[in-house]
Amino acid sequence: MPRLDISNYYLEELLVRSNSAFDFDAESQGVEPAINFDFFRNDASEPRFLVRLTVDLGEESGRSLPYQIHLAVFAAFDATNDSNNTLIEQLVATNAAPILYGIARGIIGQATAQAIHGPYVLPTVNFIELAKKKVQATTQTAELDAG
Repeated sequence: MPRLDISNYYLEELLVRSNSAFDFDAESQGVEPAINFDFFRNDASEPRFLVRLTVDLGEESGRSLPYQIHLAVFAAFDATNDSNNTLIEQLVATNAAPILYGIARGIIGQATAQAIHGPYVLPTVNFIELAKKKVQATTQTAELDAG
């Protein structure tokens, strides 16, 4: 089984804006962040990937979230050199985004630690479902391009 290691990560964009209409008593359950991730590989013979993750939350006006958040982070991942490229790409697709999301949660927690509405922790996310949707969208786009 190939192994995946993060070699570096970088914060590309960060916006945290307090919501002046925020109501501490408002229910924020079920508010999902908009998440997008892509991974890139320069050379199929090299087990190095660049992964970019974006997180957006609270863009719609409302009183249930304390902040509007936009974050973009990217990282370089190295997989052990395995001859099975499909297995390596599956490993990156299913594991790199959750690793970066954990980093994003820490960044947002630190950025809001002294903010007016107090610290905010990004909600947990089911990345298996996100990965399935991404694969379906990619497959549909490829089929449209071919047809």
